[in-house]
Parts: sequence; structure tokens; C-alpha cells
Amino acid sequence: MQIPVSDNIKKVWVWLATALLVIATLVGLRMVFGERHHGYDNGAMPAVITVSGKGEIKAVPDVSKFMVTVEETAKDQSTALNASSEKVNNVIDLLKKAGIEEKDIKTEYTNVNPKYEYPSGRAEIMIYPPVSANPVIVGYTSSHTLSVKVRDIGKVSDVQQIFAGAKVQNISGPDLSIDDVDGIKIDAREKAIADAKAQAEVLAEQLGVRLGKIVSFSESGNENYPMYMSARADVAMSGKAAPEANIATGEQTITSNVSITYKIR
Repeated sequence: MQIPVSDNIKKVWVWLATALLVIATLVGLRMVFGERHHGYDNGAMPAVITVSGKGEIKAVPDVSKFMVTVEETAKDQSTALNASSEKVNNVIDLLKKAGIEEKDIKTEYTNVNPKYEYPSGRAEIMIYPPVSANPVIVGYTSSHTLSVKVRDIGKVSDVQQIFAGAKVQNISGPDLSIDDVDGIKIDAREKAIADAKAQAEVLAEQLGVRLGKIVSFSESGNENYPMYMSARADVAMSGKAAPEANIATGEQTITSNVSITYKIR
């Protein structure tokens, strides 16, 4: 005689069987991966050594850069722009005659700003004057800013005299630098790697191990730049020839620091 089993009891048995199967599967996976993890902790991690190396190269700056701004003020925009354009074109022509290549003379930006006069009589140049001040436009100032690269350090003084003679108002420079600094960085890195390899070989011999493959590499570096000089605006505006100063280029140090990790056996 069969005892009837309700549907609810059947569902309970199915649920229990499924739960037991899941538990058994999880236990099996834990055993497998636990063994692998245990094996990794006890020998899978490779033996390595890490060494550092440093490479330095000192070089003399071979190029200089100026930033100059030419300004002219007039009653109307057109006159101010024409006056500043004529002045900056004259500066560019003089630079080319001095041997500065056209590719090394670049217009960075130009602008024309209104010049305002306030009720107090004080004049200021503003793009957006305060509404409450009720300013009156009394003129316009047009300016051109050039960047000039001088590849011959011996011509730096000549270029400064051109700016002074042309009454350039704002002069920043010369900013001395190395033209092919990327090539020097490569050379410094090569020295740093050679230094690290030499240290690795000594360390391996002291430890009684052999060097294997490189498993990681990193690099950092720094560059020490010489200071740049700025010309005084009042000297440039006076139109008088400023005394020539010797350009002390100094040295720039390019440094590479590397870290190399080797497998050992």
C-alpha cells in the first residue's frame, strides 16, 4: 500500500537535494583552489632582486628664447592697430636681418583693448569696465606678442639691442635651454641602465645566485634649468642702447633614475 506524498513534501525534498548538491560543489571548488593558493604561497612567487641606477649628463644650453610685446595707443582702433602692426613688422624685419630664421619668430597673440577714463580722471585699460563706474572710452591700445628663438647664443646681445632700439615695451628673456634635450635624456637613461645592471651583477655574485629575465622597469628623472633674465621696460622704452652683458649659459643637468627587477635562480 503506497502512502501518498503531498506536493509540498516533494518540493522540500527537491530543495534539500539541490542545496546538498550546491554545498558539495562549493566544497570541492574550495579544496581545488585552496590547494592552488596554498601552493602559490609556498613557492609560486618567483625570487627576485630589485636594483636602482642613476645616469647624469651635464650639457651647456645652446638656444635662448625671448617673449616680447609691442604696444601702441591711439584714439581709434584702426590707428592703434596700424601703429602696432608697423612696429612689430619692423622688429621682425630687423630680426631676420640679424640672422634669425622665420621659423623661429612666432606671433603668440594680438589684441586691441579700449582705454577708459573714469570721472576722477584716472585712465585704465579694461576689457569689461564696471557698469557703475560710467567710464568713457578715450582711446585703444593694440598689442602684439612674439616669441623669438635664438639658436646662436652669440647673437643674444644683438637681439636685445634690436628690441631696445625698436622701443619694445615688454621683454622677457633670454630663457636658456638645450635644443635636443630628448637626445640627452636617452643618453642619461642608457647610463642609468648600465649602472643598474652593474649593481645587479655585483649583488647576484654576493648572494650566490644567477640573474634571470627582467620582470619590471621604471624610470624617473629631473632637469635643472638655468634662470632666465628679463629686460627692464624703462630701458627698452628709452631707445638708448643698453650695455651689452655677457651671457652666462652655465650648465644644465639631465638626470635619469631607473629601477630594474630581475628574476634570480
